[in-house]
Amino acid sequence: MSSIVSSIIQTDSPQRVGRHIVEHHTDSTGKIHTRSYRAAVGDDVEASMLAYVPTLNANLADIEVTLAIDLVRAGSDPTTITFNEQTNLVGRRRVIKKLLRGSPEDVMLIAGTLLALNNGQLGNLINITGAKLTRIRAVLTLASDIKTDYESIQQDPDLQDDKT
Repeated sequence: MSSIVSSIIQTDSPQRVGRHIVEHHTDSTGKIHTRSYRAAVGDDVEASMLAYVPTLNANLADIEVTLAIDLVRAGSDPTTITFNEQTNLVGRRRVIKKLLRGSPEDVMLIAGTLLALNNGQLGNLINITGAKLTRIRAVLTLASDIKTDYESIQQDPDLQDDKT
């Protein structure tokens, strides 16, 4: 898991009104993340910089989840997606939760993908066993059944919009 390992004030230059601040935050992979802002004279920019680190870590993790969702939508196996900004378990759970709360297409996509896994694989993917796993599988099955019904409605010529 990558996270911010060092932060410095790169620039602290006086302006006509306040100061121009540029921070450099380096993550454990060596990538530098820059934040630039204006501060008032007398503001504790060191404290502001340190207070920003948890927000930056959370933003990086959110971006990573969004990219992983795009991979799943493109057909990638969610069990093979790895994360740098959070543990694989946390990242995969977040991807699954966001897809299950998304559009009907997202719900049907992730339900079908997860139902293709056996209980051991699904349990390892989300680190849940027993009754919770059974409950999750039941919800996924319901979503998959809805997908089947939806697709059959889409294919039924009697239920198609008239174009006349």
